[in-house]
Amino acid sequence: MTTQLPSLKILKYFFAALVFFIGGFFVSIQLNSAPAEAASGRLICMPVDENGNITNDKYSYDRMLVKNETNEDIQIVLQTNLCDYQEGAVKEGYECNEFEERLPYPIKAGEAKIIPSSQTTDIRHHIAPNWVSCMKTGQLDIFVDDDHYRSIGVDPNTIPDCYNTVDNREWEGGIAYTIKENPNPNCCPDLNIAVDPDSPQVGSNVTIKATSPYSLVCTGESYTGLNNVPANRLERTADLRTWIWEDVPVGNTPGLRTFTFKGNTKDSGVGECDARAIGDWCEVTAEFFVEEPSSPQCNNISFFADGAQLSATQLGQIRPGQEVKLKCGSTGFKQETDRYEYRLFKGSTEIPLESDAADPTYSEPYTITADGAGSYFAQCRTCRSLECEPWEPLK
Repeated sequence: MTTQLPSLKILKYFFAALVFFIGGFFVSIQLNSAPAEAASGRLICMPVDENGNITNDKYSYDRMLVKNETNEDIQIVLQTNLCDYQEGAVKEGYECNEFEERLPYPIKAGEAKIIPSSQTTDIRHHIAPNWVSCMKTGQLDIFVDDDHYRSIGVDPNTIPDCYNTVDNREWEGGIAYTIKENPNPNCCPDLNIAVDPDSPQVGSNVTIKATSPYSLVCTGESYTGLNNVPANRLERTADLRTWIWEDVPVGNTPGLRTFTFKGNTKDSGVGECDARAIGDWCEVTAEFFVEEPSSPQCNNISFFADGAQLSATQLGQIRPGQEVKLKCGSTGFKQETDRYEYRLFKGSTEIPLESDAADPTYSEPYTITADGAGSYFAQCRTCRSLECEPWEPLK
């Protein structure tokens, strides 16, 4: 079922005769090399359905289970063939002999693998899940790597051929195969993309997650309305099916944002990304709105004494008689509806402060009394119309 069948296995015994003539007589020494001991057990090679169940249907699926029941590692060959799709062509006896790639692959003793699958990310550049391209018919052949065994001086006849557990015999010629048609003119999988939270507020960050049912290569992203999506915030899974961007800043202005993720369905494994992406380009776009906050956000409190802003190291230099004001560092303030409330605490004594009429992001001035030396706590909270956020607990 392939363009290059493994050689027929004929058990060979070697005989050599070495003759020494000594004087008038000779001694004949016969050297007989016995065949190497055969690996014990079977090499099972069977098509599997979309749920990973063994089947003997050779004309519907693109994956195979290989199970090494012997006591030795076995090197096999994975060969893919791709032919142009022709409606009704695939039936009993059909062969696709347009060779695409041949890959040596070891199967350890006792190991079982579905090829290709998430178990075989080491060969995804060669045979990726759903490897049959659009408008193509693909044939996957699996057989023992006879050439490898000859090259290391091992008789290939001592290695068991692929075994069909339904027919209860070795595959004809030692070659197991499965064939699948892909009549779909569009090979892109259904990509998904999600933004969390889906309605972020200005000044906040979001997490963006893109997923694909198949591995994608040469991936990239583009976006509008976002100032920066740092590359070091991207995490991807080993099977190249999930990509996550953490803590992406949405900016400080409300409005529409878009984020587009793209990737290619097949990787040749050779060269730079543009050259190695030989499948179909697929993409998905997320659109989300950045909203104004439901109320102003008070991010920090600044102190002013006699009109000058104080640094953290200067707060201990305030003296009785000085006039102090508080300022709430905020985002999203709306002059017509938003306001702030302030208060100072000296011990357990609360000193409420109104907003400054000229600029409600400031408190009204407060003069430290002559007996006012000591420690103070300052607080602000945001308000929308008549409703205010609860005060944060004093620490």
